[in-house]
This record gives sequence, structure tokens and C-alpha cells, in this order.
Amino acid sequence: MLFGATCFLVGALGCAFSYSIYQLMFWRFIQGLGASSTVVLGFAMISDRYSGDIAATYIGKVNAYITIFMASAPILGSLIINYFTWRANFTAVALIALVAWVLLIMQLPETKPEKKTLKLKSVLKDYWSILTHREFLLYASMPNMLVTAYLTFVGSAAFYYINACNLSYFEYAAHQGLVVTCFSAMSFYAHKVVAKIGGKNAVKFGLYCCGISMMLMTFFAFTFPFRPILITSTMCLFAIGCAFPMSVTFAQSMEIIPTLKGACSSFIMSSRLLISSIAIALTGVFFDGSMRPVAFVNGLAVGLAILLYFKLQKLDQGNPEALEASI
Repeated sequence: MLFGATCFLVGALGCAFSYSIYQLMFWRFIQGLGASSTVVLGFAMISDRYSGDIAATYIGKVNAYITIFMASAPILGSLIINYFTWRANFTAVALIALVAWVLLIMQLPETKPEKKTLKLKSVLKDYWSILTHREFLLYASMPNMLVTAYLTFVGSAAFYYINACNLSYFEYAAHQGLVVTCFSAMSFYAHKVVAKIGGKNAVKFGLYCCGISMMLMTFFAFTFPFRPILITSTMCLFAIGCAFPMSVTFAQSMEIIPTLKGACSSFIMSSRLLISSIAIALTGVFFDGSMRPVAFVNGLAVGLAILLYFKLQKLDQGNPEALEASI
């Protein structure tokens, strides 16, 4: 965790002092290496110390924090660059990274006192166990599809709101902020809803919201292509819905192979970002200034998430113990 945070801090400083696009790309690569370790290990540490509903609660909150920061970054970045140069963005990132680095040194406890020697053969064996575990792949892939839809929207939002709809930076920030607020509020209180209606019903409700939101987005994207308030409204509904599968199902996936929680967390986060990157790139290729390509890609992602949910239901019906645990 400390090594990753150090890489991220060094990478941020390198970006701030870069004088060519190639230097910037190199230091961004170093940043990515550092960020990957902290994101993965955060969830693994939670699973080391907690399980069941408590783990789901904390994972839901951490998911909320991560998504808030990822979605808020373009908002904050647009505000900073409105008054300063591009270097100010990386300077701000470096300051945030420095604060996080100091907090890790001073406050982070060790959650795995028994350390194992790192062996490539052992690592490959762990990942093979994960890739051949059908139940884990289903539980891990379903929320990943929803995250893909969310990040695809975030990746295209600036071009749509600012370039296509001619909104100001502040108006764009307001639209994005509303979506982020809906997701974060629901993520923080998802555990209370789950306690009342059960995890299975909460996931089902969340997927209903996501499915309806994508149908509305597709309709608005083709019928009212340059009405940003309509697109924002559909994404608010999506943000409310996806908070439940992301917290409940993610926590369940981490309990399926309890001896490989670190590798499971690594696989989930890496596959999530890989799939999201492919989806964002695909949207960029077909982007025409409207939200139609985004609606198509997001609709496909949510459709796959719903399909995976039904496969999980069939799997649970054949496994009474899993069904009881999910409820």
C-alpha cells in the first residue's frame, strides 16, 4: 500500500513538471501503477478484517468514495483549469497524494501479519483458480458491468455537456455533481435499505432502476438529443440503482474464495477498469456529439448485468446454501 502510494505521489509530481506529451504519458503510467495497488488492497484489507453484512457496509462506502472521487475529478479539473493552467490539475493531485501518503504512514494498520514469499507460479495458480471458478466470475462480473456503464457516461460527459450542449464549466459541474450526489447518498445508506428488504431484493430493485434508466436514456438520446437535463435525470436514476449491486454483490464475491481475497480483489478491479476502458474507447470511436453511442454501449452493459443476474439466480436455486446467504 505504501509502495503504491509512493509511486502515485512521484508520478503526480512528474506530471506537474513534464515538458512534453511523452514525459506526461510516462509519469501517468507510473501514477497508474501506484493507483492500482491502493485500490485493490483497500478492498482486500476490508475483507481481511470483516465479513458478511459489516464487510458489505464498508465495501459499499469505499465504492461510494471511489466513484465520488472518479466522477468528481472532471468537475474539479474543469474548475481548476478555468482559472489556472493544466499544470495546476497535476499539482492539486500531487497535494492530495501527499496527504494520503502521510495518512497511510501514520494511521494504516497491518491486516495481514502472516506474509508469504512472492512466487510467480503461486500467483498464476491463484489467478487460474479464480478464472475457473464460475460462481465467483458471475458475482464479480455483474457489478462490473454497471460500473462500466457509469464510467462510460463520465468519460463522454464533458464532450456532450460542454461541446455539444454549450454548457459552461459550472453548469457541467452542476449536472455531474447531481449524479454523484445521488450515487454517494444511496451508497452510504444502502446497508439500511438492505437491512429492511434484504440483499436479494435490494439487488433486484437496483437492477430495475438501472434497466429503466437505460431505456429512458436511449429514448431521450434519440428523441431529445440536446436536452442535458433529461440525460442527467436518467443517470441519477441509474446512480441510485447501481449502488445496491455494487455494495451487496461485490461483498458476496469476496467471500466465495476466502483464501484468495487479495487476488479476487485484484482481478475484480483490474477487469473492471479494463472493460470500462474498452467501453469508453468504443464510445469514443462512434461519438457523434450526442449521447446515442453512450446510450447504446451503456444499454449493452446493463443488459449483460441483468443477464448475469438471472444466471446467478439459477445458480442460487441449485445451491440452497448460497441462496440463504444472499438473502
